[in-house]
Amino acid sequence: MSAMYSVFPLSAEIKLWLDEMSVEYPRSADGRNPQLAEIQAAFAQLKGYSIKESDAELGEAWQAFIQKTEEAEENSWALLNILRLIDGPNEFYFEKGWPDLIVNITHLISRFSGPLVLICDSGGLPLVVSADSDPTALSEAWCT
Repeated sequence: MSAMYSVFPLSAEIKLWLDEMSVEYPRSADGRNPQLAEIQAAFAQLKGYSIKESDAELGEAWQAFIQKTEEAEENSWALLNILRLIDGPNEFYFEKGWPDLIVNITHLISRFSGPLVLICDSGGLPLVVSADSDPTALSEAWCT
């Protein structure tokens, strides 16, 4: 839970790297970084979570804390960061959080941005997340 999760759009360069590790990915489309509005639209599709966002100031860091609001055994949460907000596609990463929630949020964002690649800094294979993938199956394969 204390790991950091980097997120990269699926690109020609990343596809070569994934090929070296025999990681499957969609052959058709490349991904791109999402606009802030697309990240926020993805958050709007999360049911049962509260989202606390920092002020959106261009050139500044932006952060969103996503936390489960429903009664649950585990109060899952994630912290999404943009280092320097721009008026365009933004690079983002998850500072920490629950892997299954991180996969779910990345899946929702990929509906706007195309395929994204999640990389956990504590090791393991990267995970390719696309709009047509099943986030539950992805989590089970990756987060165990």
